[in-house]
Amino acid sequence: MRKGAIFILPISILLIWGLVTQLRLVDPLFLPSPWEVLKSLVSGIVKDGLGRDAIVTLYRSISGFVVSAVIGIPLGLLVGRIPSLSRA
Repeated sequence: MRKGAIFILPISILLIWGLVTQLRLVDPLFLPSPWEVLKSLVSGIVKDGLGRDAIVTLYRSISGFVVSAVIGIPLGLLVGRIPSLSRA
């Protein structure tokens, strides 16, 4: 596979999306243009704290995983080690 082939699908999707919105085949309320989506994303990151919110979400996800691993791994080892618990 050629190196540039990986970009064909994303570029095709963007071109079709842009064409559909430019020809107004779909109401912009339901399908905004790629440019409007990009502007909204940048605005969310710069003005509305989207980056901060993403970091908080990542922190909470990792914290939950660590807490569950700290509880679950020893508990699983205990259940596997004690025959009466593993049969229950």
